[in-house]
Amino acid sequence: MAIARGGVAHTWTAYLGAMDGIIRAADWRPVLESLAAREASVLLLEGARDPVPVPGRSHQLAKQLGVGWDLHPSADHELPITHPAWVTEAAGLTGATCST
Repeated sequence: MAIARGGVAHTWTAYLGAMDGIIRAADWRPVLESLAAREASVLLLEGARDPVPVPGRSHQLAKQLGVGWDLHPSADHELPITHPAWVTEAAGLTGATCST
């Protein structure tokens, strides 16, 4: 895939191409509709100190797709690793357990 090869280059052009070509593609609408039919929530989480994404892009995407969004004020690109309790709470999973 051209996008995958370009993504390895770690350039803004490659990242934005991947964002526009994969994440913002209209192909996500059926997936989101299927999740909504199953009453599954979709939530985009972002760290305010993440140097990778374009600031505000995930919030804009959440608005366009009609999904949830939240911003951690001090997290970076490793948000789920560095702030797992916040992610768990934001996703409404406080007190949830995993079954194996």
